[in-house]
Amino acid sequence: MCIDHRLASHLRKLKTGFLFLSACFIMVGCVSWNRGLEPVNPSYGLTWNSKVDTLTPTLKWKAYDDISGKEDVRYQLEIIDETTIILSKDDIRETYYTVDAQLDSNKEYQWRVRPVWQADGKTRRGQWNYKKYFFITPILFGWGAKNYNFTTPEK
Repeated sequence: MCIDHRLASHLRKLKTGFLFLSACFIMVGCVSWNRGLEPVNPSYGLTWNSKVDTLTPTLKWKAYDDISGKEDVRYQLEIIDETTIILSKDDIRETYYTVDAQLDSNKEYQWRVRPVWQADGKTRRGQWNYKKYFFITPILFGWGAKNYNFTTPEK
């Protein structure tokens, strides 16, 4: 009797595991969420890439709202071409920046922004903004992070 009970319990666990795995294979998709300052323009849905309509785009983000005990809040912005930082601005007072040098046409760039402030007489920096994600497919699953990208228009 004891062996039958253990066998039945084991079969229930196998059935539950099989149903869970089946549900994972059926639910193909990706879940993502913002980290750091959320971009406003260009806008991003579930993707990491957006198209801009000019070679000197205005990049906008939501203001840093955790200002308690912080002075002189400003922003640091970087634009990256593949793996090279091609633009770095350290003292932006607004929540936007218009690129002042024309970018190459029909090219993908990454951009990131973070808050910088003074507290206790020291310069402090927040985290760069990026998107975290988790995905499930019939073949694999995983998680990661990615910077926001934009593609410039053709001339």
